[in-house]
Amino acid sequence: DIFAIVPSQELAESLVDDYNKLNKSINITHTIGKEAIFLDVAFSMPPEPNKQIPYVDYVHLTSRLYQKPMNRYIYIPPTSYHHPSTFAAFISAEIRRYTLLCSNIEDLNACKKQFFARLLLRGYSATYLNKVFATAQFDRDLLLNECERNINLRFKDTKIDTDEPRPFTLIL
Repeated sequence: DIFAIVPSQELAESLVDDYNKLNKSINITHTIGKEAIFLDVAFSMPPEPNKQIPYVDYVHLTSRLYQKPMNRYIYIPPTSYHHPSTFAAFISAEIRRYTLLCSNIEDLNACKKQFFARLLLRGYSATYLNKVFATAQFDRDLLLNECERNINLRFKDTKIDTDEPRPFTLIL
């Protein structure tokens, strides 16, 4: 899977054409537009750029969780023989993931509300869920900074030739 943000439709089409020419067996299917679904994230950008900032230099993307209509939400039931800490850990991790993926607080709250309801349907008690949800509060900016630090640490010894263009940039 490839997700790319490019400054113009012409450049996007050129990028797809170039990849398709690499090998006869490559046939990239693509969508070009102001909205895109990539894996479990729906991205969108405003129809009009910020007039104060050149559009090519800055694009404000919004993101939200995307869940496929066929998803059955078969979470670990509380009657499972997993270690007791597993239940709180997976719930907290899912809320953390929602916090990272949702740039809008209303989208985040809607995801958490749906998640809570789905866990109730799987047999979790509201009392238990309220306790776990209360402790699973995350600050999105701090999480994004943590992700950036981890990426920088992971690639700190990687030499990047600054004269060569980097083919894809994911902007969050």
